[in-house]
Amino acid sequence: MKTRILKDTLGWGLVLWVIGYALGVMLFAFVPASLIGWIITPFGTAITLWIAFKKVTGDTLRHFALVGIVWLLSALVFMTGALDRASPPHVQGRVRSSETAVERTTA
Repeated sequence: MKTRILKDTLGWGLVLWVIGYALGVMLFAFVPASLIGWIITPFGTAITLWIAFKKVTGDTLRHFALVGIVWLLSALVFMTGALDRASPPHVQGRVRSSETAVERTTA
């Protein structure tokens, strides 16, 4: 029972996130950034529904609710972590030391 819950929640949740992240990275080279979500959403929805109906095995509503909540939270946590690592330091609220040196000389 515990193995099934872990596989359905964390296992498939991580797989779904990796698929979406990989699609975003691949599309970034070919599609404007403002359209990436519009392209990924139909594929992500289809893959998510297929996994939810064919691969997730549960017998109670509680099991499926737990799977949904964990998938949502894992997507938020993984994406926040990925965006934080991918953002330049000045976007994250930090200033590079080279920028402060330039600002001091021009001020």
